[in-house]
Amino acid sequence: MDYKGFGHSEGVRGRIESRADFYEDGYLFIQKVRKFYKDTYDADIPLFTAGYSQGGALALGIARLLKERGEAQFSGQIFVVPNFGIQTDHWTEEYWKELAEKEKNIEETCAFPAKALRDWSFLITYYQDDLQFKGPHYARTINIVHKIGDEDKAYINEIAHPVHITVADGDNVLDNREIKKFFETVKTPEDLKAIEHYDSDHFILSDGWLYEEVADRQCKWLSKVLGK
Repeated sequence: MDYKGFGHSEGVRGRIESRADFYEDGYLFIQKVRKFYKDTYDADIPLFTAGYSQGGALALGIARLLKERGEAQFSGQIFVVPNFGIQTDHWTEEYWKELAEKEKNIEETCAFPAKALRDWSFLITYYQDDLQFKGPHYARTINIVHKIGDEDKAYINEIAHPVHITVADGDNVLDNREIKKFFETVKTPEDLKAIEHYDSDHFILSDGWLYEEVADRQCKWLSKVLGK
C-alpha cells in the first residue's frame, strides 16, 4: 500500500491534492494498522513509524493528528532523509512565479528543478522510478511538499517520544538545516534520540554499501528504546 497516486495505489499518479488529505489518508491507515494488531494479538503493542523522504513528512503529520485528537501516540519514529524542507536556494524568481500561477489549477504540471545527483555509481541496487525522475510533477504537489506546514512546525516543539534520524550529508534534494533544526527542537530525552550522518545522496536506501549499515543502526536503536 502507498498514498493514493503512488506505488500501486489508485489515484492520479504523482499528485497530492492537499496536505490535509495527504495526512488524513495516513491517519486512517494507522487506525487500520492498530485495529489489525489489536485483533491479531489482543493487545496494544508498540507502534513505530519509519518514513523515508516525503514519508517522513507524512509520519510527522500523522503524529500531530494523533496528538490533536487525543489518541495514543506512537512509541517512536524513525525518519530517513525526511522531507522537512526542500532545497530552494537555486529556484529562480521566475520559477516561483510560474509555480504560484500553475498551482491554482490542480491539473497543471511544472518542472521540478532538482539538483543533479552527486554520484550515480552508488545506486547499484536501484530501480529507477520514472515518476520520480520524469514526472508528471504537478505544480500544486510541488508547492505542498517543498516545506512542511505551519501546524507541523509548531507540533515539533511538543514531540517527546523517541526519535531516530538518518541524514544524507550529500543530499541533492533536501535542506538538511531543517532536519538539524527538527532534531534540536524536539523535547525527546537525549538517550532516546539519535541522528546518524552518512556520506550519501538522497537515495540512501538504494545505496548498495550503506543500506545494511543504516538498517542495522536503526534496529539497534529500536532494541535500546524497547528495552527501556
